[in-house]
Amino acid sequence: MNPFQQLFSNSKTREQTQETEADKVIIYIKSLINREDLVDELIKKYYAAQKITGDQRELSYISIYIGLEAFIVKNRPLIVKQEFTKGQLRETIKQQFNLNALSPVFRLLFLPDLQQNMLLFEQGAQKLASYVVSNIGPPRLSGIIASLKQEKVKGLIKIDAHGLQFDSVESSVQGASDNEIKLAFQELFEALFLEIKKSVGPNVAEKVITDIFEEVRRTYDYDIIAKFMDILPGGVLENERIRLLGREELEKKIRSRTNELDEARKQLEQKLDLIKKQNDELTQAKQALLVSLTEEKRLEEEIKKEKEQVEEKVKERTGELEQKTQELNNAMTSLKVSYQQTENERARLLASINNLSLGFVMTDSSDGIIAINNISYQILKCQPDKSFKTIQQLDEYLHTSVDINVYYQKAKSEKLTQKTADIAFENTFLRLFFTPIMMNTTCIGVVIIIEDISEAKLLERSKDEFFAVASHELRTPLTAIRGFTSLILDNFQDQLKENKTMTDMVVNIHQSSIRLIKIVNNFLDASKLEQGKFSFNLQAFALIPVIESVVTDLGLLADQKHIYLKFDNSVGQIPDVYADSEKLKQIIINLVGNAIKFTEKGGVTISLKKEQDYIKVFVKDTGLGVSEEYRQLLFRKFQQAGERILTRDAATGSGMGLYISKLLVEAMKGTISIEDTELSEGSTFSFTIPIAEK
Repeated sequence: MNPFQQLFSNSKTREQTQETEADKVIIYIKSLINREDLVDELIKKYYAAQKITGDQRELSYISIYIGLEAFIVKNRPLIVKQEFTKGQLRETIKQQFNLNALSPVFRLLFLPDLQQNMLLFEQGAQKLASYVVSNIGPPRLSGIIASLKQEKVKGLIKIDAHGLQFDSVESSVQGASDNEIKLAFQELFEALFLEIKKSVGPNVAEKVITDIFEEVRRTYDYDIIAKFMDILPGGVLENERIRLLGREELEKKIRSRTNELDEARKQLEQKLDLIKKQNDELTQAKQALLVSLTEEKRLEEEIKKEKEQVEEKVKERTGELEQKTQELNNAMTSLKVSYQQTENERARLLASINNLSLGFVMTDSSDGIIAINNISYQILKCQPDKSFKTIQQLDEYLHTSVDINVYYQKAKSEKLTQKTADIAFENTFLRLFFTPIMMNTTCIGVVIIIEDISEAKLLERSKDEFFAVASHELRTPLTAIRGFTSLILDNFQDQLKENKTMTDMVVNIHQSSIRLIKIVNNFLDASKLEQGKFSFNLQAFALIPVIESVVTDLGLLADQKHIYLKFDNSVGQIPDVYADSEKLKQIIINLVGNAIKFTEKGGVTISLKKEQDYIKVFVKDTGLGVSEEYRQLLFRKFQQAGERILTRDAATGSGMGLYISKLLVEAMKGTISIEDTELSEGSTFSFTIPIAEK
């Protein structure tokens, strides 16, 4: 008997058996999930399906099973009790349950590919044939079957008053390959479709095929849908075929991108380990160098004292020369030993310098180079026989936009270590440190450390790119969280009123998602600005209405802290500025928002001033202020204004406001800075924006 005939025969006995076995399958797969709250909709559908009787109940279970199966396969402990692939999970169910007690449409999920294909294709063929019998007539169906070339199908089919009937799955696939079954049913579907198309018209024929496909799509998952699409006549459901191809291509790209990210992560970890190792070696080398320099200076001082003592004794005991000759010889011997020790220390110092992983150059008081280690030649990409006699020659060789002689002279005059900006030299990036060598209060030379920072620059760029991708990927789930919590708060108010703890949790989740979305958007904006991909709508507009709108928007926030927020427009008429009004408003909001955040008493004042071709905007507060040592950290990534700049409160902001403001202002041809600040007295920030040309 055909499996689909079995579905409708002996319904009372089959319903009791199948319902029980189908329930067992669903209950088992549901028991594999630790977090049923994450599949709440599927669980609700399961309980709703239990109230349905007959064949529709088990049909409802199919989509529930597919949904639960997909959730288990995609998750890991602690979300599910055990990790499965789709094949492993279905094999487990085949071993634990009596699949013959399930309806064919449910059992089809667990059959081997060949039997699964056969059963799926039979279902569609039966429905097409039934349409031919009902609307065209049984004789025409017999003619269609007789005209088929594929003997594999003709040998399986029986024709009765209702349409086509097939032999059982087990016997029908004996001796047939998957491709033979596919080709046979493609011919059968094509013949039935052409007959319907010829008899009742192409639109009706396509509608019949579409209805059959929709029933398969509602019932099964993507893999089975794709198999069914393969046997449909050409030219039918082309849009569905395109969507399936698009999904396959997208899955390939996702797998490829995942592999690329994994490889990039491994390379990044390797580079981080290498940099850490190099840093440790540098620290050890620096400590050894400092010890050597300290010891050399100590020995020089001892020699100097020893010589003074000898000379003093010679002057005092000239009359006792013969008596003290032996003492003098002993003293000279001691001096020779000390000198030899000094020479040994000098040799060790030179060996240490040559073993440094950084370039090392030492000059004397007349700017001549007296020592240079081998790694310097490697970093500077020249041979060891290249002779650098003076610092000027080294500067001319580098021929970069940075004048290293300026830093060198500044280190000598100010007697402080100087550091250059990053220098692009051929295909590398260099950074130079100039440390004066002091004897008492006199500079007797300079030590120049040359560091190749190319790897660090590449690492920094990779980190920025990774951060931008990660932020972009975070925005979609965060937006979904915000949307779901908003729906809960809007549509389940009565239930939430009964449970205050649950209400607080949902509100906190909603507020946290909004705050995280804002932070992620800041990260993405910063990334676009850094890469020059941020678009601006530059135009002339009046500045004062923009400031007044900010005062209105943030006035409530200031009122909540019992401080004032005012706009001092005492300068009178201000010309229009040329900028992006929305971006300019964002800058003002960032500065005023920071000022309010770090002000507990007094308030915040916004004022304007015209300076040549620019309008300068001032934001002054009476808040905490920033100490001198922390000013240099302002306008950097992940740093906030305020005295506790190094212990940023991550719960109130991302520390990106000032950094994004700086990028926006500079992109619109302006500048931004801190004008004045004093601890416990407040701060004044300012920025300039160009005046629009008339």
